[in-house]
Amino acid sequence: MTLMVDCGDIMAEHTEWVKSLTKGDVVAVESSYIGTLDYAKQIVKRITPTGKIRLANDDLFDKNGSNTSQYTFSRIVPYDTKVKEHRWRNIVANRLSKTDFKKLDSEKLKRIYDIVKEV
Repeated sequence: MTLMVDCGDIMAEHTEWVKSLTKGDVVAVESSYIGTLDYAKQIVKRITPTGKIRLANDDLFDKNGSNTSQYTFSRIVPYDTKVKEHRWRNIVANRLSKTDFKKLDSEKLKRIYDIVKEV
């Protein structure tokens, strides 16, 4: 069975959501840069008369919620469970990468190893 997704409907739904934004709304900025995907939590600062969206960090997005630079494509998306989970995983992975595992006692190190050996 093939699942068909109508991208036009998805884009229309996103466009309608962007149009509904107002000052103070919490959003996420989804950024794609050379094969990586990241999210940043932001707040809508204002909507311009032409419909552009200014965020609290002063980034400006088109009325469809997108912002394109030479190397990065960014768009405003809902700050939802998917975004929160992605951000949490990145924070934890970053902290784990900075952990000096040699300082752990053998029992703690074994418990960690038992978890990560499955990966």
